Amino acid sequence: METNKINEKSELHERYVKFPITNITLLLSTVNRSNDQLRQEIIDFNDEITKEELNINNLEERKMFLCYRYQTIYHSQNKEQSEISETDNNLTVSDIFPSMKAIFPPHRFRSSSQISLVCDIVILQIVLYFDISSSVGFMQNFLSSHQDYLMNDTSRIMYMQIMERLLEFLRLRPVDPDVYNPSGTYIEILKSWIETYKNSEWKTLASIFPKLIDIFSWDDIMRPLWYYILHDVYPQPNVSYCRILPILSAITDTCFIPFDSTNYVLHDIYYNRAFWSLILKGLGASSSQYRKQALYIMKTAVNSLNESIRSNLITSKGMKEEITPFVCDQIDISPPMDCVKEKFFLVYEALEQEQDDLVMPALIHVTDLIEANKKHDICSCFDIVWLRCIFEKILTHESTQVTKWGVSHVLKLDEAIFDVHFLEIFINTLNNPHLYECQSVEDRPEIVGELTEFFKRAQKSYLFKRFVRHINKNIIWEPLTIFYVIYALRIISPKEAHYCAWETDELKAIKLLVEKSLSSSSSIPSTACQIELLRAICNYVRQIDDLPLFADVLATFSCLAKETDSWNIITIWLSGVLSDTAAKNSKRVIAPLWNHS
Repeated sequence: METNKINEKSELHERYVKFPITNITLLLSTVNRSNDQLRQEIIDFNDEITKEELNINNLEERKMFLCYRYQTIYHSQNKEQSEISETDNNLTVSDIFPSMKAIFPPHRFRSSSQISLVCDIVILQIVLYFDISSSVGFMQNFLSSHQDYLMNDTSRIMYMQIMERLLEFLRLRPVDPDVYNPSGTYIEILKSWIETYKNSEWKTLASIFPKLIDIFSWDDIMRPLWYYILHDVYPQPNVSYCRILPILSAITDTCFIPFDSTNYVLHDIYYNRAFWSLILKGLGASSSQYRKQALYIMKTAVNSLNESIRSNLITSKGMKEEITPFVCDQIDISPPMDCVKEKFFLVYEALEQEQDDLVMPALIHVTDLIEANKKHDICSCFDIVWLRCIFEKILTHESTQVTKWGVSHVLKLDEAIFDVHFLEIFINTLNNPHLYECQSVEDRPEIVGELTEFFKRAQKSYLFKRFVRHINKNIIWEPLTIFYVIYALRIISPKEAHYCAWETDELKAIKLLVEKSLSSSSSIPSTACQIELLRAICNYVRQIDDLPLFADVLATFSCLAKETDSWNIITIWLSGVLSDTAAKNSKRVIAPLWNHS
């Protein structure tokens, strides 16, 4: 029968045909027995595989016997038939062995070796005594029971191993899709598994997925699974990149194959912002596992881009997401995008190293990446998010030398790179005392001059005020570092009142800064910082709209004592800044300070 044809290239066929038959006594015992007697013996034996305690020796003998029968029938068949069967049309699957759920109850643990052994016995019996059409119901019942297994960690692992063995069976004896096509069931199983799996289990999918694609069509498996992952699962607010990256990395090799039927997925990744956002989060992850997975997925994806898809992306530019990298229609712009792609990966992978001498040589290419971001702005093929990704790694690198290099270059970058997250990383990096080390011939650290120039440019936009508002975000400053930051900020003259005048939000940030980082009244560095900060207040506060708030801000300064320089500076400045109306109430500001002193 056509349904009994076997695939001689399958792994199971190779294993069964080459399985060593070493027990001669076992073979001799079968010589004078009829097929009916042998089958009855198998039926009687199958009670063994449902017992809680398995007799491994008996099971191994049974497998050897079945492999012997498989080999005997295979070698006796006409090679063009490639059939393995002793089919008895009077037998049904339930006659010869119990259901898979009875063999592998969800509550009973079986080791990987036990699962492999028992599955071999079951598969060999199906191959030897049934055509595929009579066993599909048996298989489908087990596949449909996946919800009974997947909610428990132990039974889920067991179920996926059994499912993989059933896939191997379908490779051994291919199924006519008109007779049995369980691809939809397998998709539902994978969806349920994705919702419940633990991170340590992702390699299971890497093992199963190529077998699914080999047995079923690429469209039957990849298309619905891809859509489910990126359109249904990842957009959920409670699903993080940590859950999706292991899954995508497991199917990447099979997913990104540049042939016609894969164009759906390849188009989707280049038009899909969620995919690239996922990659960016992975590249910036604290865990090296997620960084490696994201990098592997990204490199495989961009290298799989064929000319057909590239052409479509270029001609339908309006549909491409801005953050989609390395797809350029400007052939005359230098550096070319292929070169940018190569340098991006080179720099990123170098930054994964810890040693200075492995990282610093690669940083010379960062200048080209900065230039590419500017020159390719018209085609949106190297968005600022990719440059930001590189600089985040530089600023958070373990090497002080690398970090110093990064800070020096970030201080010269345009405002566009400073989204909220990057601004917080940058401010936290400025709290590194090693950045402020002086050479013997310097009267102040080199970074102070660079900070001063940065603040001058920042005054021309809201970046200056954003910096002040975020100055306390998840940080407690070292006295030395905050002194130089405040000093650099203070010594420049306010240029654009609209962009740099400190108002309510900035004053609240200053109050919190003093309370968190500068509250030690006995610390000389803290006192010096407070004095610099008071001078900065005099520079950047143009008017006082909330007198009680301003009084609270000044009350946090322990350096404000009567008849000190700080006191004189602030009182003289107050008399000038307060309006005539507010001046009448100025005692409301001064009195708390007087009492505080």
